[in-house]
Amino acid sequence: MSSLAVFNFGTYRETNRFKQRALTGAFLSDDLMTPHSAGPLVMPGGVRQVRAEGAETYSFYGLSAEVWKSKLDDGRPFKTVFQQWLDGVLARPAHCVYLTGHHWSHGSKPWMVLSWGEDPAHFHMLADSEQLTLAFGAGQDRVAIASANLRANCRLVVGFGCNVATGVNSTKYQSFYGASNLPVVLAWERSIVVPREREQSVNERFFDYLLGRLQQLPNAPDKDRLEWLYQNHPMELVRAWGYATLNWFGEQARARDSRGVFYKFRGDRKKGVAEPVEA
Repeated sequence: MSSLAVFNFGTYRETNRFKQRALTGAFLSDDLMTPHSAGPLVMPGGVRQVRAEGAETYSFYGLSAEVWKSKLDDGRPFKTVFQQWLDGVLARPAHCVYLTGHHWSHGSKPWMVLSWGEDPAHFHMLADSEQLTLAFGAGQDRVAIASANLRANCRLVVGFGCNVATGVNSTKYQSFYGASNLPVVLAWERSIVVPREREQSVNERFFDYLLGRLQQLPNAPDKDRLEWLYQNHPMELVRAWGYATLNWFGEQARARDSRGVFYKFRGDRKKGVAEPVEA
């Protein structure tokens, strides 16, 4: 049984398309957050519950510092209940991590930040690739979240935002999420904009490619397909990203495979192909 962990700081439609296709296409079995209701954390300025594209996800977009520091109606601190909720979500291993929002890092530092704003004063997620710690908060007011299950069996990290897959940052993400084996990392090396509702979906193309390949590969399973691809054909995940991004910032698309090799893509839009080449 393989699971998805979504950390959404924006980009609703593409996030929900990824979740919907991953689950209905049997690449993953479930979303870790689904059995764990955020309950009273869902409020204006707090956690959001987003329904779109046939799926539902929780989002941290717009979670304010004021709400983060506040108390719920029953007197419990918001951040304490948030910590308990997310620890419960991550009580089982995640096999795929999907990240959206503003991302930044510093080459000489081991940390990576994901946020809905453009500075740490906004609510954010802070991962440390050396200490292997994970925290959420606004400004310096953070709570620690147990990360062992998040890192134990991760096979794929998709960064739907800016700069996750620079050479330096993709290495940090592999270090953080690669407790046993290096996960494949798929993202972009620079700033991008998100496809609008009527524009071509990167995630739809990603799963279209993989479903097409599974029909051609012998012994392909009917479930837990991500794990099978990772174990048997991990480069298909890389090729799928090249195909997915061919018409959407394909020149900036990057990937690290399960051996740690870094790739860019040589795309041919007329032929509809994008070949990975070492970057």
